[in-house]
Parts: sequence; C-alpha cells; structure tokens
Amino acid sequence: MNASYSPTRDPLFYVAVGFFALITTGLPAMIGLTRLLPLMQGLALAVFVILAVRRGETRHAVWVMAVWLVVQFLLVTLLAWIFTARLENAVAGGFEARGAILEWHFADRLFPGSLPDDPWRRLGEIAGVTIGALATAGVVGDWIVVRAVNVAGLQLGAMLANAGGTVFLTSPFLWLVVPRIAGLAGLAILCTEPLLTRNWSPGFYWRNRRRLIVVSLALLALGLILESLVR
Repeated sequence: MNASYSPTRDPLFYVAVGFFALITTGLPAMIGLTRLLPLMQGLALAVFVILAVRRGETRHAVWVMAVWLVVQFLLVTLLAWIFTARLENAVAGGFEARGAILEWHFADRLFPGSLPDDPWRRLGEIAGVTIGALATAGVVGDWIVVRAVNVAGLQLGAMLANAGGTVFLTSPFLWLVVPRIAGLAGLAILCTEPLLTRNWSPGFYWRNRRRLIVVSLALLALGLILESLVR
C-alpha cells in the first residue's frame, strides 16, 4: 500500500460515511429506539470525524460532517413525511417538536427553541457542543448536533405532511435551521482536536483554524438572529 495513502482522501471513505448515516438513522428511527437513535448516530459520526482530525485534515473533517448531516437530514425528513407518527416516537420530544413547529407555521408563533422562545435551551446547546466536544474528543458535541438534525428533519417532515411541498416556497424554515446547525457542526469539529492532539494553545487554533472558527461563529450567530426575528 502507498505509504502516503490517506483514507479520508478516498472517495469510498465518503461512501462509507453516507452508508453509516443511512444505517444508524434509518433502522433505529423505524424501530422507534428513542435513546439509541442519537447515540448510534453520534458515535459513528465521531469515529469518522476523529479519523480526519487526528491526521490534521480539518477540511476533510468538514466534508465528513457535511456528508453525514445532509444524508441524515434528508432521510429523517423523508421518513417523518411518510411515517410522521413513527418518527415522533423515535425522536426524543418528537410530539412536542412537531406540535410547536406546526403552531409556528400556521399560527405565527415564535420559532420553537429560538432565543426569544427558550434562551436556556439554545445557550445550553451551544455550551454542550463546545464543552462536551472538548471533554470527549467530539463525541458529546456530535451527539448534540445529530439530535438537532433529527428534530429539524422531523419538523420539516411534519410540515410537509400537513402543508405539502409548498412549504419549500412559503416557509423560511430551512433558512433558519441550516445556519445554526452548520455553525454547531463547525464548533464540534474545532473542539474535537485539542484532546486528540494534546494541543490546547488558543494561538495555534487562531493561526491554523481561523477560517473555520470565523465561519462557524458567523453561521451560528446568523442562525440565532434569524430564528429570533423571523416568524
């Protein structure tokens, strides 16, 4: 084997990422394993991200995260659209999340979970991703991110089931959730590295990971602002 071979640069690696995203999402969701669903997703995602981060390949870690979350979100949305009741049981707090998003869509309520609606939930989510990822080499951070994606997918699927495909034209839902989740995912990647590399120097990360830091924080801030302003 070529000594310079890196699995994260092999297209098949990303096929495997997508495959595990499908398996760890689809099976627990359809069976209704509420606790096991995000646990399996978070652990599997963390393994793939760690493989990239340990090699210093942050860009590939971003690609891993992007492929995984897109596949997961699309699958959860599709399943929630077709099997809404089943997905409500599979996603923790699914019944409440479905009801809240339908109220927002049809009754002009605050966006569920936004800073004006539930500030401690959002702040806890951000703190959980950063501190949890720093303490566990990304595992807890990834777990929180996949949980957020599960809820978002369930909510979009429920909206599609009740309002049809016009949701994509009439609702700003995707514009509200995608920036926040992307920002959280970027923070999870950033906070995976220190424990793995034993490098806790803020200066190092500012010099070498500045773009990811700035983009992640900007997306997170944008998502929080949009959630707070748009009804």
